[in-house]
Amino acid sequence: MTIKVHQKACVEKIVWRYSLSNAKTITVPSDVSVPLVKDNGSSAVAKKLYQSMAGALLYVSLGARPDITHLVGVVGRFLAASKHYLMTAVKRIFCHLKETSDLGLVYPVSDKKSSLIGYSHSDWAGHRDNRYSTSGYTFLIGDKLIGWRGEQKKP
Repeated sequence: MTIKVHQKACVEKIVWRYSLSNAKTITVPSDVSVPLVKDNGSSAVAKKLYQSMAGALLYVSLGARPDITHLVGVVGRFLAASKHYLMTAVKRIFCHLKETSDLGLVYPVSDKKSSLIGYSHSDWAGHRDNRYSTSGYTFLIGDKLIGWRGEQKKP
């Protein structure tokens, strides 16, 4: 038995939302011949649309698509730039997701040792010097770590 985590429905929804349903599918999410830099002299595009599309990609990548996480992080560095070549890179990632929407993370489950386990911790204003609060969580399937987060917040 296995557990598969995927974002197929989400990918289909955002591809439709950004009118890319008829776009050509591709198997590789980036074009290595086009370096992604802050400004290459290309024309500007709608900033809010670029930011929205990059945010949608971030959501998909964090959920079940670690294969695109690095590239999404790169296009996310330029949210204020919103140039034509960056929008092309974002659309290319969408075309890749459209081609590979059924991909996801697969976890084998063989016995009771493979059950989902979660731990959480919080300490409200527990830091003695600055009264910051600390919280975090960890999730495992069996003995395999699948997710974690830890953060410190000001009071």
